[in-house]
Amino acid sequence: MNYQDRGNKKWTAMFLPEHRDRLHEWALSQSDITHPILANDELEELNHSIHLYLQDHSSVNVSFYKDKQIKNINGILHGCDLQNGFLVMYNQDEKVVRISLSNILSIKKVEKIF
Repeated sequence: MNYQDRGNKKWTAMFLPEHRDRLHEWALSQSDITHPILANDELEELNHSIHLYLQDHSSVNVSFYKDKQIKNINGILHGCDLQNGFLVMYNQDEKVVRISLSNILSIKKVEKIF
């Protein structure tokens, strides 16, 4: 007699939809990152870089924290809204992107992207 185990299939029928939802949420939360805290010298270097790159509207790569993840975006710096605390830039689709200054982790100059 040839026996073939159905593996996880036999257990999924016993799960309630709430169990599956909770397991899915748990799996997603495993990649969550806490908001990094920059040291004073890193903040000063970041501030200097932003001022330097804003002068000639440089093409930059910005690394920032959003939705419990670290994200990167390439674009051209347009301005800095100090009153509301946002860095304003154009992405590769030439759409305006606003990034909270408190969430920026690093900024690097890159070659012209468009």
